Amino acid sequence: MGETGQTPGSYLRGGGAGFFSADCVAALAECGLSPDDFGTYDQVKDKLRAAKRRVMEHKLARARGQPNAVPAPSAHDRLLAQSEAGHLRQNALFQRERGNSCQNEQPRPGYPGAQGYHHDLAPCGPHPSGTGSNKTGTTHWAQGEHEAGVRQGRNPGDAVGGPEIRQRSQETSRLTAQGPTDQQLQGQNGWAKRRRNQEADARQASADELKKANAGKVQGAGNVPGGVADGKTAEDCIQAYTDLGMQAMRQQVMNDYSEENYGATKARLAQAEADAGRAKTAAEQNFQDALARARAAPPGPGRWDDVQRAGMARTQARQDFAQAQAANASAHCLRDQVRQMQQNGVPADMSGSVPGWGRGQASRPQYKGQSSGTEQDE
Repeated sequence: MGETGQTPGSYLRGGGAGFFSADCVAALAECGLSPDDFGTYDQVKDKLRAAKRRVMEHKLARARGQPNAVPAPSAHDRLLAQSEAGHLRQNALFQRERGNSCQNEQPRPGYPGAQGYHHDLAPCGPHPSGTGSNKTGTTHWAQGEHEAGVRQGRNPGDAVGGPEIRQRSQETSRLTAQGPTDQQLQGQNGWAKRRRNQEADARQASADELKKANAGKVQGAGNVPGGVADGKTAEDCIQAYTDLGMQAMRQQVMNDYSEENYGATKARLAQAEADAGRAKTAAEQNFQDALARARAAPPGPGRWDDVQRAGMARTQARQDFAQAQAANASAHCLRDQVRQMQQNGVPADMSGSVPGWGRGQASRPQYKGQSSGTEQDE
């Protein structure tokens, strides 16, 4: 790991664009993916949201009978618009409570724990989830089934070592690149297979588009601390990227939550929470206003367009506020974890535990982890 005290944001600012070798860029394109589809949770979330908005606006324009009023979304946009930001290493293994760094897995004999893990900075990629409420048959569903497998034959809280976590993430990399297999859909109904086929079609359309746009001229990777993700297949490339992303995440935490940078980081997180709170309040009001206008308007094309826009914005604002709250409330725990790692050494890997306990206030004493309550600044 590098030294602390460097410029905050320097490791993760660019997302996945600079992490992949030229061979990996080509391999990802074969799967309908682009290097900048990858990044931290926040980076991937923002990219997918932008694609969702473009797809929605074109859909609304077509419904109004104005298909040329908004540019048609690319095939790549359509794939991203039906995707969720998926952690490439299972978040629930490292944190008892999503986004709460005070509930990071603590060291125990023989296991280094997950000190310095950060939900928002962890490496992620797009996981197609379909467009309906039932996601069975999609990559997002298959990833959930795969993650649940860690519980088999174990009890909640049982340790899961770093080598096993990395081995399990190999399947996550494969799913991210290729989607679910026929074997994973055994026993599922025709609707699940139809969703899988629809996703496969969307992946292929995006791949055809990306390969045509690149025309075989793939640029190499940028100058990335820690190395460049390389491999013979997209799966290998995503796995290599995940390894680098986990290292970059912890380096960023070591930097941002060091003694010299913690004050600025805490101020930034407090401001982000306040901004997210105001954005949430505004989004709630905008939705109610849009709903009132639509109800009062005469029937006709586009009557409910603003309601759909405002509804999407409200959902996203609620998510952003909850995420900002968790990051701000648990910042002091990351500072303490950085202190411990500076004193005891930074482990080369992270371990976790079987999910299923420690998720609520009542279970925290059982976990004996750190509290995410009001911090006492020194």
